[in-house]
Amino acid sequence: MVPVPPGTATGTALGLLVCANMPSIGRLLSAITGATGGGGAEVDFITSMPVRVDPVEIAMIVGVSIALSLAAAAYPAWRSTRVEPVEGLRHE
Repeated sequence: MVPVPPGTATGTALGLLVCANMPSIGRLLSAITGATGGGGAEVDFITSMPVRVDPVEIAMIVGVSIALSLAAAAYPAWRSTRVEPVEGLRHE
């Protein structure tokens, strides 16, 4: 099993936390903005928004984010292998 990087784990946990607390977040936004009942259509949409958490989708998103992170780190590492250490230090 591949360990999940801390940033990916934190983002996943925060996303699931927001999904679990969507009605509470809507009520908080309603209290902050002063919108009540039918007055704030955007806030009403947030409080009544259905949230469906699919473990397969979450696993796919985590997998893609890890793959993109590795790809973003691999290119600069590959480029640095093609530079002689003396040349890299000379331009610093």
